[in-house]
Amino acid sequence: MLLPRGIVSANLLLMVLIVLLAVNALISYHSARTVIANENRVSHTYEVLGDIEAMFSSVKDAQRGARGFVLIPQEQFLAPFDRAKSEYLRRFEVLRELMADNPRQQSRLAAFNPEVVEYLNYLDREVVTRRMHGFQAAEALIVNGYTTDRIDELGKMIDEMEGEERSLLAYRLAQTRRSIRTAAINFAVANAVAIALLVVAFILIVRGARHRQRYAVELEDRVQQRTAELEEANTALKAFTYSVSHDLRAPLRGMSGLGKALLEDYADRLDDMGRRYVTGIVGAARKMDALVDGLLLFSRVTRTKIDLQPVDLTAAVHEARGQLAADLESQNAHISIREPLPWVMAQRNVLVQVIANLVSNAVKFRHQGVAPQVTIWAEKPVEKVRLVVKDNGIGIAPEHQERIFGAFERLHATESFEGSGLGLAIVRAGLERMGGKVGVNSELGRGSEFWLELPMAKEHRYAG
Repeated sequence: MLLPRGIVSANLLLMVLIVLLAVNALISYHSARTVIANENRVSHTYEVLGDIEAMFSSVKDAQRGARGFVLIPQEQFLAPFDRAKSEYLRRFEVLRELMADNPRQQSRLAAFNPEVVEYLNYLDREVVTRRMHGFQAAEALIVNGYTTDRIDELGKMIDEMEGEERSLLAYRLAQTRRSIRTAAINFAVANAVAIALLVVAFILIVRGARHRQRYAVELEDRVQQRTAELEEANTALKAFTYSVSHDLRAPLRGMSGLGKALLEDYADRLDDMGRRYVTGIVGAARKMDALVDGLLLFSRVTRTKIDLQPVDLTAAVHEARGQLAADLESQNAHISIREPLPWVMAQRNVLVQVIANLVSNAVKFRHQGVAPQVTIWAEKPVEKVRLVVKDNGIGIAPEHQERIFGAFERLHATESFEGSGLGLAIVRAGLERMGGKVGVNSELGRGSEFWLELPMAKEHRYAG
């Protein structure tokens, strides 16, 4: 039965909502990365501007330090001059790394450095001249207006670099604002759609709950209807079973009894053809009676209430062998049981019937003139117990090893091996109802190993 439309719609909408939330998360993540990247670029630009200003300030500090030494020739006044030169070199290297992604700025910085080096060398000459030749010689070295011109030229180069960076800053700030605005819009739109879908999903879920209530009531009605139909079918099956076991078997037994009486009391009045006919009638009645027995047993196994309890396999195998004692003795069959066998979870009467059918099957399908040899053992259990019934019979071809477990499946004519064709079908039905399974390993002409598996009874330790 199909689910109500409201339930399907709500589930579908929830799936769409989950997908939308996932897409929203991806978009938000991408937008956040974009905003962070733009903010990093803005910070980078501010850092470059600060280092440009600091680099130019170090040049001016060097100029002031050198002129201070010329006026007051004490070594302690050279410290600012030396620090300024070191600071310039450090700032220059920092800027060269920061501007690595901007070829124009790299070119400007490369042109700026030789000019600064030349000017610093000029200041070094002033300092050396003042130290070696005195104030007048140093004063004579100082060219009127040179320092001012040099500082102005360097300032213009600095302005060009700062102008480039400020343009980049404006562009990157605009990018950052756009990315923040885009992220906010995306987030707002996605959330608005998600909220709308949540509202719709809530409405559909409420409707779906009502549908589910109606659906549950309808299912309950159907279950009750099917239960009633099943009970009716079981009642009919019981009636049929009763009819078969009484109404059908009585005429069969009457036919068989009358046939035997005819052979015993009037055999001398019948010719060979008549005796064969009567013998055929008696045999057919016997086979029909066996078939009815098989059908009744199959019906009982498939309908009986299963109550799994710990069962001792050793006791079950001996009970099954006891049920077959007359047939085993008549066929001179030898049954070997490797004891002890473990305990399994099963229903005892059904398990005994299953084992009896397997042993009967092993004894029946034997080579002409060869006494049946049957060996029964349990393989080492883990969670399941496997009971194996091995015979020295005629074997089964691989293509028939699954077919033989079907009802009324026979591989041989009834003249060769009698039977109803229900024995192994009863085995499979009984094991499946107990949560087990059955199979066979066999080669044609080399015997068979039938096996059954059932859950191990965990409260009983296997000592085998």
